[in-house]
Amino acid sequence: HSVFGKTLESFRSAAFPPDVPEPIRALADSLFDSRSPSALRPPARATLDEMSAVRKVLERSHVSGATADVSGIEPRVVGAALLALFASAPTPLLATPRGCARSIDASMKAWSSAAVAAASAAKQSGTSWTLASPGIANLLPSAADAEELVRSSGGSPAVRATFAHVCALLRSLFGAGVVGNSNPLNSLDSLGTAGGGKKNCDVARSIAQFAEVWFPRDDGADVGTKMGRVAFIGAACGCDLNFLDGFDPTSVAYDVDKGMGIVAGGIGNGVLGAGAATQDAGFTPAPGPASSGFEAPAAASGFVSGAGNLIDI
Repeated sequence: HSVFGKTLESFRSAAFPPDVPEPIRALADSLFDSRSPSALRPPARATLDEMSAVRKVLERSHVSGATADVSGIEPRVVGAALLALFASAPTPLLATPRGCARSIDASMKAWSSAAVAAASAAKQSGTSWTLASPGIANLLPSAADAEELVRSSGGSPAVRATFAHVCALLRSLFGAGVVGNSNPLNSLDSLGTAGGGKKNCDVARSIAQFAEVWFPRDDGADVGTKMGRVAFIGAACGCDLNFLDGFDPTSVAYDVDKGMGIVAGGIGNGVLGAGAATQDAGFTPAPGPASSGFEAPAAASGFVSGAGNLIDI
């Protein structure tokens, strides 16, 4: 009866919101209630015992038909379970509707090209720049347009409702209009480094985890496409226009195969052994960013280390 590894369509729909699978509803609503952006701060992390506790709650609900209640479980564990649930699905969320991911990539192509061109120009001139500049930001879809693209892709009601509900969750945690989230989470008072040309920004990496579990895996996407996918989810979630400044699109935030998060330096501490500490489990992704194959395209495109608001990789 494990809820992990199943399609969204195999789950009972929640009473509210309509069509959202009950396990997704339970995990997302718990994170809504926590109001804690750090619950989704990479790396997603939980011990095996903690993940087992979440699984038992969700499985009891799946079998009995009762509402799942994970309110007694730590938000960081709930966040890790939400990502693991998506990662374990037979098909990624945005690869389930035929052509959905391709449509998103096509819709973001102009933005990705503009970002690459700006990075290349800044590299040559030695000037700083930001993805919030009008020539780039104006190419982003609105949140409503992003959700409409997914809705019109032909996916099941469960897929469409899940995307909308989880994006609403991410908007509540990372959106530009959230109180205390002006220049979202860019201060050391919350998640530390984010945007403004700083490496491994936590807001971008938090959103990037969902790009990694929602889009097709190992499909040979180039660095611009990968950046566009994160930008698309960020647009759907209403993130600040500069939330990707300084983001490294080749830095993996979540290892889908192992179902665990990866810290910025490549050491993961996702699902740990029972009783293990939640820091520094010593996991090194394989293949990691160093062997991902994106370094040459990244360098050629202008996404290289630099000063100011260059995207540093």
